[in-house]
Amino acid sequence: MGEGGFGTASPEETEAAGAALAALLEPGDTILLFGDLGGGKTTFVRGLVRGLGHPDPREVASPTFAIHHRYEGGRLPVDHLDLYRLEGVEDAMAWQGVLDPLDDPSGISVIEWPERLPWSPEGLALELYLQRGDGEFRRQLRPVFVGDRGDRIAAAWPANVGPD
Repeated sequence: MGEGGFGTASPEETEAAGAALAALLEPGDTILLFGDLGGGKTTFVRGLVRGLGHPDPREVASPTFAIHHRYEGGRLPVDHLDLYRLEGVEDAMAWQGVLDPLDDPSGISVIEWPERLPWSPEGLALELYLQRGDGEFRRQLRPVFVGDRGDRIAAAWPANVGPD
């Protein structure tokens, strides 16, 4: 498992990091995004969707209230889940159907607020920690690569993701 972090100074740079990561992803990869509200998670996903060639990445929005958005039309479909509203949900029935998009091995799954998951998802490749830095738009991104899928991404990460 490799690790290394970098900073971004604007939403555009955070999006660019997501777009660069997109080139390294394969069907079935799962990415967990950790960070506070307003920490840049959805901005990062917008870049990832753009990097996959989605026809209109501007439509990427936080799925906080819908819980799930699916973006198709690019190299790979993206299932974007936001589990923020599910804090404290302990009844297994409350989770019924919520994580069904993760069963599709043909696309990428990106999960915001994954610490609320009752179990670890399949295909986990990357945990990305986004933290606010000094200044309104500065972010620190720290990747943690997981398993064989993560090792594949880590091997190309320094050359393709983050500032030079």
